[in-house]
Amino acid sequence: MTKRLNLVLICLLGIQILIILIFDKPWTSGYRRPQPQSEEEALLYPLFSAEGAAVFTVTQGEQKITLKRVSPDEWVIDEPNKQYKADIQWVEVLLDSLARAKKSDVVSEKASNWSHYEVGEEKGFHLQVWDQDGQKIIDSVIGKNMGPMRGTYVREAESSDVMLVMENIRRGINKGNNWLRAWRDKAIHIELREKMVRGLEFEGPHGRIVLEHRFSEIEAEDRWFIVEPIQGEASAERVNKTVGVLCTLKALGFAPPGTQLADVGLEPPQFTMVLHKSDGESLEFKVSKEGEKGREKVSRYLTASHEPGEIFKVASSFFYTFGVRPEKFLAGDDE
Repeated sequence: MTKRLNLVLICLLGIQILIILIFDKPWTSGYRRPQPQSEEEALLYPLFSAEGAAVFTVTQGEQKITLKRVSPDEWVIDEPNKQYKADIQWVEVLLDSLARAKKSDVVSEKASNWSHYEVGEEKGFHLQVWDQDGQKIIDSVIGKNMGPMRGTYVREAESSDVMLVMENIRRGINKGNNWLRAWRDKAIHIELREKMVRGLEFEGPHGRIVLEHRFSEIEAEDRWFIVEPIQGEASAERVNKTVGVLCTLKALGFAPPGTQLADVGLEPPQFTMVLHKSDGESLEFKVSKEGEKGREKVSRYLTASHEPGEIFKVASSFFYTFGVRPEKFLAGDDE
């Protein structure tokens, strides 16, 4: 009876300790806890709205990126000499996180603790956001995540206070070691459509293959022909599938700056493809051999003539259709 009573008392004590841990947070003892008087006052950024944000910059050390809204659902990466379309899904993740973020415990008031929470200029991400009227509505340094609770440590740029925010803002900013390029839209051809294509050339395992698009006045329809190394009408299904792959090609990511072509199997390339457009422009793509180990085995690297100096990482599955014999492009040989 005594043993059972002791077991019950121990269980009750354990439950009481658990309640204290959950609701009183003794590990934050001494932390300052803001007491908001309203829902709006509880927000970390009360002036911010996802719809009203127009420009934001992210800076870490000497690296900086600027993103600008050009329409309700389109953002661009603004660089000194060029603009790139931004990955709208990643932009929306960040905007949603900022709109939901609420104030929580102030875990430190000392600048000497910044490095621990990664809210200094070296490891932290300095985030600034302006609205459509040019008013700065966010000026914060985003620090590291708390861990399994998925909170983020945040410091206002003009303050030494470090706040724990129960929203994973860091996830919306940090895209890994190559985070600057990771903000870009992964579509390699932003405005390319199948109907713009009038010719296709391959140079690969089966030599050179040339395909031409022709319009038949008599039959009033578009047709494809293979003209090299053999001649004949091409399978519209196979050619359209191949053109569709090129027109919708998306990158998995980007090779780090300074990567050499030889480092990723592009010198020489395994495939060279030239796509001829109706406006007379030609786009050339060079594709590496398939990777040899681990995750690299299902990926290749690609260069595109309209993006000089850029090396894209792409899925190998995109290029299975390019390694066929010339005869496979003939009409009637669709199997």
